[in-house]
Amino acid sequence: MRLRHVIREPIEVCVSGYQYHLRATEAWVLAPRAELGGASWQSFFKSVSTADGVRSECLRTLPELREAAKVFHATSAVEQVLSIRFEAFASNFSSTMRAVFNFVSPVLRARLPRAAAPDPARLVDAVSPFDLATHAPKPSKASHVSSIADKEALRSHLVGHARLRYVLLALSEVLGYLPSQEFGAASTTVFNAERVFNEVDQIVNAFWRDEEQSPSKIGGAGWHFPDL
Repeated sequence: MRLRHVIREPIEVCVSGYQYHLRATEAWVLAPRAELGGASWQSFFKSVSTADGVRSECLRTLPELREAAKVFHATSAVEQVLSIRFEAFASNFSSTMRAVFNFVSPVLRARLPRAAAPDPARLVDAVSPFDLATHAPKPSKASHVSSIADKEALRSHLVGHARLRYVLLALSEVLGYLPSQEFGAASTTVFNAERVFNEVDQIVNAFWRDEEQSPSKIGGAGWHFPDL
């Protein structure tokens, strides 16, 4: 068995997720949520400030980011696992897809008759229309492509929150990313992966515990994302 694991810089996951969920049509993002006082995630994001919205989206996403970092940390030295950085699809789509297909081709050749086994080069050509550097997204998929121009301000809201900034930087380094410019100078801290994962749990638990006890409740009148 061979596993392909796509990772992305955590702050970008939060920012793009917020941008997408403001206009997404999936049932889960439109469904009423008890923890939001009956509001959906989308209506909640639209009812609060941009800073509170993107920080809340990041808080909602932290458990997923923790799991991605756990998988990467546990499999980084495993030959049967290929970790692919999402950013590589933008910087060099063809070579990234070629690496993916070359990685899985031994399995395909072992399981399929020789005549049926796909040629990696032909597969790269077949997926080339999905290269956003050279092709516009299909109209049905345009909502999945977020605005680069709006991202800088959203990132600043995240790094402007001390505890989110810390955990996003820590997760980024566990995933092997160098700190992006929003974080300032390169960190000299060596983050212990297990401590980072525990920190994520503490932040998420603190948020929901504080909001349960808050008179304004999450998203209520006068509500702002807490310091945690």
